[in-house]
Amino acid sequence: MMYLSLPNKGKSALSLLPANVHETDQGADAIKAVLGNLRAISTKLAEIRNSFGGGYGKTVSFQDLEEWQAKLAVGSSITFVDFIWSTYEKQRKTGTKVI
Repeated sequence: MMYLSLPNKGKSALSLLPANVHETDQGADAIKAVLGNLRAISTKLAEIRNSFGGGYGKTVSFQDLEEWQAKLAVGSSITFVDFIWSTYEKQRKTGTKVI
């Protein structure tokens, strides 16, 4: 996935929307909060890419991300994609929604 923004339609198809978590589920509030922030991960990583990417039109004063910042961005994107893909694979294999 080059662009990490997963539309609500995709999250809905995977049943990864906070509204799909039942109040009686163990840890419901925490799970809802994490699912609600999935979109923020992809959106903010796209903003970082736009601000710090090595694309054309950068000024002389442009500064790259520091290594530790880049590691956070890469690690977050890997975790995000792994979670989405694992959810898809589990649902495909079992034929049921996992959340």
